[in-house]
Amino acid sequence: ENLGSEPPGSTGAGTIALSTDGARIVWSPQRGEPHFSTDHGTNWTRCAGVGPGLAVTADTVNPSRFYAFDPRSGSVLLSTNGSESFAATPPVLPTPGNSGGGGGVTLRATPGIEGDLWLASRARGLYHSRDGGVTFVKLEAVQEAHSLGLGKAAPGRGRVPFRRRSPV
Repeated sequence: ENLGSEPPGSTGAGTIALSTDGARIVWSPQRGEPHFSTDHGTNWTRCAGVGPGLAVTADTVNPSRFYAFDPRSGSVLLSTNGSESFAATPPVLPTPGNSGGGGGVTLRATPGIEGDLWLASRARGLYHSRDGGVTFVKLEAVQEAHSLGLGKAAPGRGRVPFRRRSPV
């Protein structure tokens, strides 16, 4: 099924987050401001509190929770109202504004665990939050994180522990 339209200011590029119940689409245009739609893209409303160029990530359990990372402040932006508005959490990175630049930070939600987030930074390493981005713990063994992918555990396996593939 095609979307009814694109958000204002979109050039087709960017990222899309879908709420777990499928009722809400959030489109973050590459250089534009994120917008949400509740009618398959017929109408779009700007997400308040999240600036241009920031990618929005959906929680994998709670359809009302969305997240974004702002490299200028070093903070996670949290929405608990379906992406209508976002509020900043305390800064995650020790030096706000120094996140590696050039898209050097990736924020991902763990499949099947509400509020469980991972933040990968090319310049700062890997961070983990279990409270929806309010607090993060740095994995000290990881100095750089260039990419991050998460998947759901096999049936009956529960939570898969963090494993690194090569020396850090």
